[in-house]
Amino acid sequence: MRRRLRLVTPYLRGADVAAVQQVLGGLAVDGIYGPLTAARVRDWKRAHGLPGPEVLEPQEQTLLLGAVRPLDTPLAPHSEFAVRMPHGAPAADGVRYHAAKDWFAPAGTPVRAPVAGSVIEARRDSRSAGPVFGGTVKLQDGLGRVWALRHVDPRTAVGRRVRGGEVVASVARWDSGSPHVHVEVWRTLAGGYRYENMIDPIVFFR
Repeated sequence: MRRRLRLVTPYLRGADVAAVQQVLGGLAVDGIYGPLTAARVRDWKRAHGLPGPEVLEPQEQTLLLGAVRPLDTPLAPHSEFAVRMPHGAPAADGVRYHAAKDWFAPAGTPVRAPVAGSVIEARRDSRSAGPVFGGTVKLQDGLGRVWALRHVDPRTAVGRRVRGGEVVASVARWDSGSPHVHVEVWRTLAGGYRYENMIDPIVFFR
């Protein structure tokens, strides 16, 4: 269980605070629970009908940061989220970024839903028998975030409600390279496939 975040003097510091800052967005990710972070936490709690001041109780941190690991295979500790690439998510500065975490596993490995939510896309790529890209499954959770699982063969359908940990896909086979799931997290569906609308998934899985 994550530590309880309190407004104290000196300010609370650490990785938990940095994770909260990154997920909430619009903040410097400095790991310091200062006035701006407190204001964003208060706004987030108010928007989701949560009582109390600028304090995140353990259950509230679970709601904000919790997720099931979609694969049982090891997770590389580094992140490729901010790596520049020609076909990545476009950013306001004109650069495109990877904006996701790649999680490697053998083709056919079951892929679980990281969170409970509704399936809003389950697209099988026409090349899924031997693709480089495979299909996509997208889930929208109760906070409005979108979890996109790419390079997969869907095992679910649009409109279904799924539980966190439920199998929704399998890792697609690649003709070249190593099979993996490309995991994206969008802050909102309306924000779309843009770098500023995306969260580094590694903060949910460390």
